[in-house]
Amino acid sequence: MEFIEALIAWRKLRAGLTGNLKPQVAAKEIAQATLTTVTNQITQIIQASPLDLDDINDGTSYKRVAASELSAGIYKSAALTDEGIIEIATVDETNTGTDATRAVSPDGLAGSIFGEKLVYLKVIAEGTGLTVGDGKMYFAVPDSLNGMNLVDVDAAVYTVSSSGLPTVQIHNLTDVQDMLSTSITIDVSEFSSYTAATPPVINTTYDDVLTGERIRIDVDGAGTSTAGLDVILTFQLP
Repeated sequence: MEFIEALIAWRKLRAGLTGNLKPQVAAKEIAQATLTTVTNQITQIIQASPLDLDDINDGTSYKRVAASELSAGIYKSAALTDEGIIEIATVDETNTGTDATRAVSPDGLAGSIFGEKLVYLKVIAEGTGLTVGDGKMYFAVPDSLNGMNLVDVDAAVYTVSSSGLPTVQIHNLTDVQDMLSTSITIDVSEFSSYTAATPPVINTTYDDVLTGERIRIDVDGAGTSTAGLDVILTFQLP
């Protein structure tokens, strides 16, 4: 009730200042203490909702609504150049990348394909035969990957194996832990692990990396007559 009375007083003051009431009458009705109360109430309204004083003065009522409650002619949807009510896109909607009416949150962006960071390693040159051994390549985690998790791994060769599976393990040398519970394998006569019968599995206990940690590429199986090796690592914030 105090708020309603204060709002009425404010409207009277505005009317008085615009000529609808005599200024001296408006000033007489509204003491300084009342004006202070009105100002405080209006400030609270403005802070709670992005409305200007004309919106408040015209007597319209406003409330917070869900996007599902929108109906034509009652609530206005936001557009590229217009303010309004907007829905936050899901990760799947962000991944699709075709929705022009929803907004993307920082968390949704980080969790989408647009939040992934890829590291492409040329471990063995194209014409060099693949052999078994640890430490075929090392790399230090840059600060741009700090705190991220390894979320996807693959490998590719330049000359396919005629028998036996080229097999690759990712090892965190700093933590002294293998990062894969199931290693990367490339099937016979295949150029990459994308089509592997047994896909690699990341050990989620050891998937995180920090700046400066050393990652090692190990070859646990070479196949037959295989040449070259690329390893593709994908990282993302948890």
